[in-house]
Amino acid sequence: PKCTVSLMTIHKSKGLEFPNVFVSGVCSGLLPLYKSKKDWDEELRLLYVAMTRAENWLCLSSYEPHGRSEFLSYIPSSLLKTIKTRDNIRIPPKPEKMERAVTKESSDYIEPLPEKLLGAGMTVIGIDPGNVGARETNVGWSVTQKTSDGYSVLDYNTEHPCGKKEDKLKEIERKINSLVAKFPPDAVAVEKIEVAIGEVEDTIEKAKAKWFHYVARCVATIRNIADRHGIECRLYTAQDVKYAATDNRSANKEQVKAGVKKRCTFRISQNIANVDDHSADAIAASLCYLRSYLNSARYEGNRQRQEQYDAGCDYFDERQYKASVHKFKEAINIDPIYTDAHYGLGRASIAQGDLEAAEDAVKTALRLAENNHPDSQKLLDAIRCYRLGQNAVNNKQFNEAITKFQESIHLEPFFINAHYELGKVHLRLSNLQEAKDVVEEALKIADDYPSIQRLLDAIKLYNAGLNFLNDWRYNDAIDKLKEAIDKEPIFIQAHYRLGLAYFGKGALEASEQSANNILEFCTDHQLALALLDDITKKYKTQGLDLIAYGRYVDAIEPLQNACTLNQNDREVWANLGCAYYFIDEYVNAASCYRKVTDLDPKDKNAYSNLGNAYFRMGAYADAIEPLQNACELKPNCGKFHYYLGRAQFKLDRLREAKWAAEKALEIDQGHHPTAELLKRIEKRSHEIIRRDNPDMILISAGEFQMGCGDRDAPSNEKPIHTVYLDDFYIDKYPVTNAQYKRFIDANPQWRKDRIPRKYHNRGYLKYWRENNYPSGKTNHPIVHVSWYAAMAYAQWVGKRLPTEAEWEKAARGGLVSQRYPWGDLIDSSKANYNRNVRRTTPVGDYPANNYGLYDMAGNVWEWCLDRYNEDFYVKSPCHNPVAGGTLRYTIDLFRNVKSSRVLRGGSWSVEHQDVRSTARTWKSPDNPCPDLGFRCVMSVIP
Repeated sequence: PKCTVSLMTIHKSKGLEFPNVFVSGVCSGLLPLYKSKKDWDEELRLLYVAMTRAENWLCLSSYEPHGRSEFLSYIPSSLLKTIKTRDNIRIPPKPEKMERAVTKESSDYIEPLPEKLLGAGMTVIGIDPGNVGARETNVGWSVTQKTSDGYSVLDYNTEHPCGKKEDKLKEIERKINSLVAKFPPDAVAVEKIEVAIGEVEDTIEKAKAKWFHYVARCVATIRNIADRHGIECRLYTAQDVKYAATDNRSANKEQVKAGVKKRCTFRISQNIANVDDHSADAIAASLCYLRSYLNSARYEGNRQRQEQYDAGCDYFDERQYKASVHKFKEAINIDPIYTDAHYGLGRASIAQGDLEAAEDAVKTALRLAENNHPDSQKLLDAIRCYRLGQNAVNNKQFNEAITKFQESIHLEPFFINAHYELGKVHLRLSNLQEAKDVVEEALKIADDYPSIQRLLDAIKLYNAGLNFLNDWRYNDAIDKLKEAIDKEPIFIQAHYRLGLAYFGKGALEASEQSANNILEFCTDHQLALALLDDITKKYKTQGLDLIAYGRYVDAIEPLQNACTLNQNDREVWANLGCAYYFIDEYVNAASCYRKVTDLDPKDKNAYSNLGNAYFRMGAYADAIEPLQNACELKPNCGKFHYYLGRAQFKLDRLREAKWAAEKALEIDQGHHPTAELLKRIEKRSHEIIRRDNPDMILISAGEFQMGCGDRDAPSNEKPIHTVYLDDFYIDKYPVTNAQYKRFIDANPQWRKDRIPRKYHNRGYLKYWRENNYPSGKTNHPIVHVSWYAAMAYAQWVGKRLPTEAEWEKAARGGLVSQRYPWGDLIDSSKANYNRNVRRTTPVGDYPANNYGLYDMAGNVWEWCLDRYNEDFYVKSPCHNPVAGGTLRYTIDLFRNVKSSRVLRGGSWSVEHQDVRSTARTWKSPDNPCPDLGFRCVMSVIP
């Protein structure tokens, strides 16, 4: 699409941006113009400025005869694309002299410019040749003005005029018109220049005429490029030219004339070879804007502009800011570079509350005045202070905000936004009198500014509401205070008084909302925090009263509100958990109790309640830890141990359940639920063992006679004594090779080639090869195993080795005072002993005893859990005796055992007296013998 082209020097382009940019004169002899390094750096910087003005495309042009600028070497070659508008601009011969037709193939052919440019006027915007190309003397034009028959005259040699006055003026007019008048500088214009050159005889004058010829070529090239890119050129306005010539939008005719002369003077060297033709584009531009300015109705424009400006000032003084803005804009429309009008527009806009328009206006004024307009700078500083005040408000630095807003008002008393924001900050800080003073002062500036009026109305409504509140007329107070807040939402005191009114009325939720509204503006507002504290206490009291009356559902809401307001009140959380618990909302109850334990890790009741809440929701595993914590914090509380045992029982952790229940019963012997729990634990233990261990036999609890009273019995079997044992289960058979093979496959550390030396004395699994038992021995009892290995196997299958008392009771099979498991007489058909077979036999080959147990006599000796003690029977306990420590101690620390262990039952290699049920012997725990094996037992309640 068509657009406007702005022609200007690089200096004038600073700070501006354009869609497309054409930079001319990037050639040797112009850029760089000087040879010193210092000057080069400055000129290179200027070229950088010019090149960075473009948003879409950038075109750099150079005059071919002079060659490319050295500066182009600084640009990466990949970014440069050479484009030639025309290979050569040539002047065609006069038509009457043409001897042959010129065709496109002819070397003299010139592609004509588009027809649409013919007759078009030329517009140049923003041109200021300044001192381009200046060395010892300036390059440009010296100017005089004379109006004759409606045309303006430029004299390019006022110092040495030649010819008669009228002839001289006509000659100049003809040359200027041939360059930039109504026709483009195409071949016709160039022809007119050639004619002029031909008529000049003086050498110097002819040189000047040739100078015009070159200028025409430059202008033609620029216009051709502009046309190709759809750029429309238009004439400069009078005011633009005026400011470009003088930097003074109030300059009179003589000042403009002098400024133009100063900026556009040039001299032609008498040496034709040294003509500074590199400044031709600047000369062409100078001609364009000077002609435009000198032919404009500038005086009429000045008069109209001043009238609009004066009217804008009058309206401003009368506080009619809207009309003032309109008049200042009219002045700017007449003269867009009228700095004072832009400043006036900014001031009127800021008094009207239009901060964005004000800021744009003063920035424009400063740009036009090249930052040399104190009033505009002062107004811009006021706006910047205002912005800093806003930032301080956002950061809740209210005292800093007050300082900045006051500075803004000091710099610009009509800054209505600063007055308004200052009043709001005073309201936030509850400085009511200061806020009122600021508002009243602002109304003197703009009595129709709605925001300021709202502030004043809010203060009046607040005072009315405060009077109602003091008279306990809560509803009336609420109405007025709400109206005040509607007028000004950040009115802190109004929010606070509204909260008090709601609190007095009993509307706690509304009161809480008012306090929270305050804290959104000021997080440390002490009165709001105190109000929330009172509301919290009120909620808490309501909730606790409802709990006391058993109204758990009704108690939840006030207690929830209290917890929301005070997250650290353990009592409220505990009672809220209680309310949830009693209406069967155990998940919510658990959440509340967990909060209590977080607040106080030593609250035993909270842990107990938390565990029970988990228990009620079926989360038995989650219940264990809090119940254990409760028991640790209060170990003498039977209920806590009972709750723990109950949870362990649900998880089939029967041993732990039994310990907890026994502890609870020890503390509170009359607690019936604990006794019932122990019965259930015992029953469940039987069920699990029978389900998972079909090859085990129950040996019921009770007493039996242990030891032997025969005269010929060894002393270590005496005296015979009564022993009580709890229920236990025992394997029907000794552990077989196949069973032990599964153990070492699952636990390779107990394989023959990997077992630590401390757990055997070199005879471990002696006849096994590559961790496989001897062929044909699948159901034979395992032998060559140490006590350590037997203990490890039992632990792996969830069992243990029998105590010596358990083994003897099981071996007797219920018989009393009988030597052997089957009776009182030895019988080789009942057992494998005395080397009758000379080896082990498969388990179960011989008859079972009365309990259904096999090989309780002969075949292999069997490891027992107890430490061997020669005279243990003399001092043995009567209730579940174990030699060498408790069951749990021996099982948990079996790897550290050093003492000898008991052997029972005899083997295939011993005589009949060693297969008696009471026979005792011993071995070191690391001694794996060829006739030594084991079987396992399980306690009914571990």
